[in-house]
Amino acid sequence: ALWQRLSFSNKVTVRNLMRNKKRVLMTFVGIMGCTALILTGFGVGNSIGTMLDKQFGPESIMRFDGQVLLNSPITADSDQAMAVFDQPGRIKAAMPVFMKNMYAGTADFGRQIEVVMAVPGGKENVGVFLSLVDNENEQPYQFVDAGVFINGKTAELMDLGIGDKITIQSGAMKAEIPVAGITRNYVYHYVYLSPAAYEKFFGVAETQFNAVLLRLEPELARTSGSRELVNRAKEARAQLSRDLTDQAEVVAVVYNSNIIDTVGSMIDVMRNVIVSVFTLAAGALAFVVLYNLNNINIYERVRELATIKVLGFYNLEASMYIYRENIVISIFGIAAGLLLGIPIHSFVIRTAEIESMMFVRTLSPLNFVWAAAITALFAVGINLLMHKKIKDISMVESLKSVE
Repeated sequence: ALWQRLSFSNKVTVRNLMRNKKRVLMTFVGIMGCTALILTGFGVGNSIGTMLDKQFGPESIMRFDGQVLLNSPITADSDQAMAVFDQPGRIKAAMPVFMKNMYAGTADFGRQIEVVMAVPGGKENVGVFLSLVDNENEQPYQFVDAGVFINGKTAELMDLGIGDKITIQSGAMKAEIPVAGITRNYVYHYVYLSPAAYEKFFGVAETQFNAVLLRLEPELARTSGSRELVNRAKEARAQLSRDLTDQAEVVAVVYNSNIIDTVGSMIDVMRNVIVSVFTLAAGALAFVVLYNLNNINIYERVRELATIKVLGFYNLEASMYIYRENIVISIFGIAAGLLLGIPIHSFVIRTAEIESMMFVRTLSPLNFVWAAAITALFAVGINLLMHKKIKDISMVESLKSVE
């Protein structure tokens, strides 16, 4: 029934596809490989390029805008020290935190990695400054006192699950703590403890906070928009930093925007290079495979093409006689390449990751759109090159030639 509904041209296309199975397969594999390479390139660029955006910012993992290093530790009831950060119009919220470089490991892991232990001072306000969400399903965690929250990359390296124990130590400080949650994080290794958990597992009488996390008002936190507004926000942050460091309690102020500016430019260059290399490689593959196979196809079928031109087919119609086959193969090849690119991207990302960093492991919908569009563009470009060859076929000479 389906065959009867097809037009004559479509029936001829199906016949030609069935007649040249090897060439169809080679063309299909070439287009599939081209699409998979482009998708991998754009996917790697997206995975690296969006990492900082997902790590820092108001709606990301580290929602605070800056860290203030204190001259001497403070306790949870040090209202006088925290009064310095009560600045309406500039500072939206402030929270004391104890931060210390530690080493973490397990007996099975066999070694230790450097981590930053963070003990936020206000358990009820942690969500304002940190987004503690499950590494797999991104469901938010309740910040409990039962154990330590570790990063997904840390858990992956040490093969840890919730309830397993991890040893955290630095010098005389050492504790074996059960894992209460595995959180999403991309840059470096962080372990989070509530003050009660820190005091319980490390045997500390009272938590002494050595830093303060700041959440700035939007006017100061701005890092995008018009140049005038961004520069105004940058100057306002600089003025706030000067005002705070004038206080005896404050040693230094570090803004996340400085980290983003420094690291972001290097990541942008890396992303552009990766996308360019993968796209050029895919373009070369598409050109070599499709151009040569189309050349062979036209050469072997020159008498057939000459015959349909004698029958009154215009040059474009004669080209479409070949193009229809290529279009069908391209559609299926692009679809298969998009599917193949998913595991390839995952493999490349996991292979390229370093121990202290986890790239974004998901593909953006735009990655699929660009991969399909660029492959289609390559296919169209090569088909247009073939049009001149078909147009230049001499009907008389071709029909006189011996097959």
